[in-house]
Amino acid sequence: MEVLKAILFFILRTLIRALSFFIYPRKIIHKERLPKKSKYIAVSNHLHWVDAVYVFLKGPGRRYLLAKKELAEISPFLKSMEKAAGIVFVDRDNPSVASIKAILGYLKRDKPILVFPEGTRNRESRELLETKSGAAVFAVKSSAPVIPMLIYERARAFRRNYLYVGEPFELSEFYGKKLTEELLNEANALVRAHMLLEMEKMDDYVMNKRWKKKNRIITADGSA
Repeated sequence: MEVLKAILFFILRTLIRALSFFIYPRKIIHKERLPKKSKYIAVSNHLHWVDAVYVFLKGPGRRYLLAKKELAEISPFLKSMEKAAGIVFVDRDNPSVASIKAILGYLKRDKPILVFPEGTRNRESRELLETKSGAAVFAVKSSAPVIPMLIYERARAFRRNYLYVGEPFELSEFYGKKLTEELLNEANALVRAHMLLEMEKMDDYVMNKRWKKKNRIITADGSA
């Protein structure tokens, strides 16, 4: 049964990916920063429902997604595809031991996971909402690097958007330590600070179209 579900998910993934990229086109910036075969924790801001589909599917390799448990309650089909799709449904306010073990299990097997630290969509602005500490917990317990995957603006049909891959970083100063509330808050604040810094870089990159400047040919006398 799981094999059949995996095949069905692969077919659906291919169709959804093609359709979402056609309707909501996005340019991915710094895709080379995403490891092809290694564990990491991708952290993303969340502005539109299509973000989950796009960040989940875009870029090399396969990421495993943390999703709020309400989605499983709304869609029994999605719940039935949980294992095949690599989705872990989590209670945002009170994560179960089983869900935490499932996430750490993926990381232990060198599988990357995707987390939306805000826990919900920001429907009003581009500002990063208050972030929850789950990504920091997983990064410390698994010694996995964290990679911001950030969305430039709220998706609009048939208008190009941007997905920016930030510099990877680690929370190595917390490795091997007992995560007290104080240390956990510090680790979470560090994740948030990196996301904000990479959002500033993304804005500069997109607004100044730096991919064009990067591809300019420099002549022998130094002129472009």
